[in-house]
Amino acid sequence: MSTNSPYTQPMPAADRTQPYAVQMGPVLERIGAFLGSRAQKVVLPILADGSGKSPIEFAPKQAHTTFNRRQVIAIVREVVSIMTEAPSPVAVRDQVPSYATGEKAALKDMLPLLGISYTPTKGNSEGIPRNAALHCLGAYRRNIGRLAKRNAVLAKVEAGDAWFAEGVVDNKGVARAFPSEKKARKAWCRLTHGDNWYADDKAARLAAAEVYQQADSVGRNNQHAVNQHTTAVLEGMHHATVKKLARQAGAPTSATASKAKAIQWFSDDITRMQGITL
Repeated sequence: MSTNSPYTQPMPAADRTQPYAVQMGPVLERIGAFLGSRAQKVVLPILADGSGKSPIEFAPKQAHTTFNRRQVIAIVREVVSIMTEAPSPVAVRDQVPSYATGEKAALKDMLPLLGISYTPTKGNSEGIPRNAALHCLGAYRRNIGRLAKRNAVLAKVEAGDAWFAEGVVDNKGVARAFPSEKKARKAWCRLTHGDNWYADDKAARLAAAEVYQQADSVGRNNQHAVNQHTTAVLEGMHHATVKKLARQAGAPTSATASKAKAIQWFSDDITRMQGITL
């Protein structure tokens, strides 16, 4: 391959203040163009070790790494898989044929899926067309991020260092745990004074917030085990990701045969979530 190949030239730095789907647009375009060519190598400013929240994540300082075709096809295969399951929109899932998924899926069937569009019907991007694959990856990343936050809370609960805000519960009526006093105070203020609680008497409202430590939670209303905080997120995640997380946490092969078995393994001993690094 010529050293002048456009696929071996570093890409311009992305504006990291933009939404994920906008940031990664040029990267996905390069991936698609590269796989549609006869080139054997491509440089991309993304992680090469699979340690990110999704298959396509910027490397620190957007450092470039050289990938071969086999590596890039593996990334695309994972992206297409994510497009087929929640939280990806049904409108996108319906456009992915079954023969375009799995280890035997042909590149010619997967590649066109990187170019389809999706128009969100709610949220900050409502009515704005965007790349469907990147929209799905954005939702997938948010799920991973929520899991990481809940795992941080779990670690605090296990250590007995969690905080609670009086009256703040989850959608099942269970007292919500927080990793710090500061976060608990802010949650109480939002509940008591509304989303714009900080616009007036911020310091006084924070000081008056009714919060308590985990050691003082015994006997209070709605104080139950916190494993629901984590398993609820696992249930909404892609099956391959749940099984991968279980393997990372040390699950036996029998517990990673399916998403349901992996979730049950975590539920049997929720402290196993502490074996996950995200």
